[in-house]
Amino acid sequence: MNTTMSPIPTARTIRALARAVIVAALSMGTAPAAEAPATRSEIADAWLSLPTYRSGDDLAPLLAIEREAIAGMATNESRAAFAARLAAVLGQPGATPAARQWVCLLLRQVGTPAEVPILARELSGSDGETADAARQAIESIPGGRASEALREFLPQAQGGMRLGIIAALGRRRDVAAVPLLAKLAAGEDAAVATAATGALGLITDPTAIATLRLLAEKSGVPTPRPLGEPLLRAVDAAARAGDRSGSHEIQELLSRQGQPATLRQAALQGLLDTAAEDQAATILEWLAGTDADRRAVAAGSVGALDDAALAAALNTLDRYSAPGQQAIVTVACRRIPRTALPALIQLAAAGTGDLQVLAIECLGRIGTSEGLPTLLSVLTDSGSDEAASPAQAAAWNALAAMPREIVGPRLVAVLAADPAPRQDVVALIGEIRESTAWDPLARVALAKSPAPWQAAIASLGMLARPEAGDLTRMVELFSSAQESDRREAVSRMIAIVCRKSAGDEPAATVITELDRKGIPEDLALPLLGRLGGPEALAKIDAGLVSADRRIRDAAIEGLCNWPDASVADRLLALAREALDDPERQAIGRQALRAYVRTVSLKSERSAEATLAMLEGAMALAADGPTEDRGFILERTAAAVRTMDAVEWLAGYLDDPSTAQAACRGLVGLAHHKDLRRPNLERFRTLLDRVATLAEDPAVANRAQRYRLGL
Repeated sequence: MNTTMSPIPTARTIRALARAVIVAALSMGTAPAAEAPATRSEIADAWLSLPTYRSGDDLAPLLAIEREAIAGMATNESRAAFAARLAAVLGQPGATPAARQWVCLLLRQVGTPAEVPILARELSGSDGETADAARQAIESIPGGRASEALREFLPQAQGGMRLGIIAALGRRRDVAAVPLLAKLAAGEDAAVATAATGALGLITDPTAIATLRLLAEKSGVPTPRPLGEPLLRAVDAAARAGDRSGSHEIQELLSRQGQPATLRQAALQGLLDTAAEDQAATILEWLAGTDADRRAVAAGSVGALDDAALAAALNTLDRYSAPGQQAIVTVACRRIPRTALPALIQLAAAGTGDLQVLAIECLGRIGTSEGLPTLLSVLTDSGSDEAASPAQAAAWNALAAMPREIVGPRLVAVLAADPAPRQDVVALIGEIRESTAWDPLARVALAKSPAPWQAAIASLGMLARPEAGDLTRMVELFSSAQESDRREAVSRMIAIVCRKSAGDEPAATVITELDRKGIPEDLALPLLGRLGGPEALAKIDAGLVSADRRIRDAAIEGLCNWPDASVADRLLALAREALDDPERQAIGRQALRAYVRTVSLKSERSAEATLAMLEGAMALAADGPTEDRGFILERTAAAVRTMDAVEWLAGYLDDPSTAQAACRGLVGLAHHKDLRRPNLERFRTLLDRVATLAEDPAVANRAQRYRLGL
């Protein structure tokens, strides 16, 4: 296998090999099945070539030795023999640095105390990579001999090697190193002192903990961060070892006023965890106190209270801080929901701020009928502004999450009793799909303002299904609506409901009902246009040639409402004809915008064809109002994701009347990574212009972000 390696430090290369091949295989106790075993001759050749190995050489000899290492781990004797043979390479004067590093890193896996002396000699070598690899090997070898070698070399080590040995002694939990580490921790070299305190924090010996405590007392408050974290580790180690007195003293030290908040709270948490019999009393005492850190820690420990203490705390909430109150309510809702209900209902009804919102949310999670009157009272509070308050928004969400069989009938009763219900009440009925609410919703939909008729129509649309009965009721509502804007809203809902079914039956039902009720053509034709289909088109065609101008205008509106591009050619012809007549400009604009809307809908048409159609529409709009041209540009950006569309829109940046719409369109196209990334240089140029020209800060900001590839 001739593998060419990039010129990176060999130690890193071997680290990857050792982890991927040796560690995994050793842990399994078997060699990789896919590798054929090397012959004796190949292994002998591998050992002969190992001392001369250089970075970039064929890796096959190294892999052969690695496989032998796996076999050599079978017994203590074979392991010792293999490790000795491997370490002998380090004693060869001609061994390359790459070979020495590889040997050291392999000894991390197979080394024994017998190899420590020869590895220790490498620590003082001139090659830093090899020295560090030897240090790692020594660190990995169990037993006091390896720790002794690291301790002996520490006084003469410098720079990164010194820091590495300090860290190694800490990871090895070397108690004998504590005096050395204590001296270094008190020294003037900041990096060495930080490493030494970190190592002391890993050693569980009481002497190490005492040393850290003395350093902390000497440093005063606040405790430096490099010292604080090792102290916390020492506390944890002491607690695990059963040394409560040692850990308690450090926690008391770190919990003093003036310590960094995170350090202090960690220490306070430790004190609280070891409070034993009086832990509950301590939690409640801290919650009621003025110390912000103690309150925060106690709030996070409320779950440790038993049910009786939790219930008592819930009934005395006024004693505690806001975080404590919220913690008590949250845990009580989860653990003792039935017991907590009275307090939650009271808070939801008479509480304030975040606590009231939390209580309302809890009532929704509990989901029983007892909380329903309070939630409805909050939701329908007439004393609030029209915009929902945080409490009302929470009540809306809570009611929406509760079982419909509990909420629905009560909401219908509220709706039936109130001539002008809140908009959010009406919307909630639609959200939960309460079918029995049809009649009161229809009443609100037809009532005079300030009744929220728009929300009522929207909710009726949610309740309705494309069955004949529901559509009949929708047409009845349409015929009863007196104002044009209400008829328009109902007609949109009827079209939406019809589209819930893939067949033509719903539209046919609506047409039949319109005829049966004798609804005038000038009212019916715009609705028929929204439905689409041959029967609706036939009626619109008849209306277009009517002698009654109102019917002709209604037929044109119906054609402009068409749901797809099947009438695009007719709309274009109508736009051209009407725009040439000064008296019919409004109709021409209406038809042109409808043409643009329909051709920009998703279709099987090619992007090139759609762009050509929109370019033609722009030519017709050239002499019209600015907003029509802007509409065409933005619809183009939404429908055609090509560089041709990008370049076409870019041409309108120079025209002040269309520049803002072009900016919005270009930013919309730049949003699509699959279009922007292959054409990044062109987009950068255009987005620079957009960022300069755009009057809307949001558009300019998006242009800058997309230009940077965000």
